[in-house]
Amino acid sequence: MNRLKNQLILAILLLFVECRAATIVLMWDSAPTVLTYKVWQSTGESPFSLTQQVSTNMAAVFGISTNVTTRFFVTALNAFGESTPSLTVTNLASPTNPPPTVIPSPSNLRATFVTGSRIDVAWTTSPQYWTHMQRAINGGPFIDFEILPPGTMHTTTRIRKGATFEFRCQAQDGYGNLSGFSNSVIIYAQ
Repeated sequence: MNRLKNQLILAILLLFVECRAATIVLMWDSAPTVLTYKVWQSTGESPFSLTQQVSTNMAAVFGISTNVTTRFFVTALNAFGESTPSLTVTNLASPTNPPPTVIPSPSNLRATFVTGSRIDVAWTTSPQYWTHMQRAINGGPFIDFEILPPGTMHTTTRIRKGATFEFRCQAQDGYGNLSGFSNSVIIYAQ
């Protein structure tokens, strides 16, 4: 029997935390056995499609079109499979279009090898900005891999010993404006 489905039907309650012209911030109840959450989106009459997968119980969806109805739901995944969808929420985005803004770049990016399987990454940025994390492994290209809410840090787990990780990040406001990149930091997984 799939315990995830039984446990999470009531656990995922979708709430809007913030809604600006181009960004929707979604938050829902977390469940202890969940590995990741999938955020699904539909614009207008289009079918739902996966917009992002996150490890926390909140997500920011950027680039929301103005005056277009956008719908969202969330599913959760754990070792038993995927939950049934949460309730669907609907938003009619605001038609406000502010001018582009200069966003200060995050600073003081630092990484700490904590245990044999974890690296913590922290930085300094203004509290109103979300953070786009990028990571390169063993000298490869940088890849966007996570968008974090204000006031949080990133933790990389399930790392390969002997691998080299390089991190950098950008700040993003609620209207989709991006800062330049932070400093980069390289750490060797011992």
